[in-house]
Amino acid sequence: NPSKSIINVNNLNNDYNLLVITNINGSSIKQIPLLGLLNINVDIENIDNGMYFLHFFNKKGLVTTQKFIKN
Repeated sequence: NPSKSIINVNNLNNDYNLLVITNINGSSIKQIPLLGLLNINVDIENIDNGMYFLHFFNKKGLVTTQKFIKN
């Protein structure tokens, strides 16, 4: 962190089913289904520079949030 083009997310457990990327204002930028995935590469090259949040939703509706900076 920070990143310019690709974010690598590794070691996802099978409990997560959706990734939502939001900007600092809470607007959704991208939604990625995660069912069955252990690792993903998220292309962020076409979004504006700034701070963003990765929201990982699990099957029970709980959310884990991480932030990243695009520059």
